Amino acid sequence: MKKEDLMIGDWVNIQSEKDDEPMYSQVEQLWECEIDADFQTDYENVHPIELTEEILHNNGFKNDVITQKSIIAEGASNFSVILISEDNRITLNNIDEYLNSFNKWHIHIDTEDMRTMCTAEITYVHELQHLLKLCKIEKEIVL
Repeated sequence: MKKEDLMIGDWVNIQSEKDDEPMYSQVEQLWECEIDADFQTDYENVHPIELTEEILHNNGFKNDVITQKSIIAEGASNFSVILISEDNRITLNNIDEYLNSFNKWHIHIDTEDMRTMCTAEITYVHELQHLLKLCKIEKEIVL
């Protein structure tokens, strides 16, 4: 990953080619790339974490079954998922017909009075964290 893509608090996977298991960690500080005698302090072992339905469920998002059924009835894939936050302000879906890029999720964020604040396409957990911060939604993502 690039330093410019990260913010303090972002969830990342710190993993070298030797590691079998992912090691999730939150960014505590951003450093300049340089070689230390004991540890290579660059970003080559820092990888984004793919945003999954399981992660979203673990963070309070619920399946929007009614909307999902109507979208599938209109021709979307049976594998499409539509998730909504507890306060109904954030909706995520992975409907191919709604995605304009190679990202995995389409996200729509509303203000408290349900006016569109943001719509974007994302793939990774840290991108969701950035959007929430930009929209001033104080929700901590937990892995």
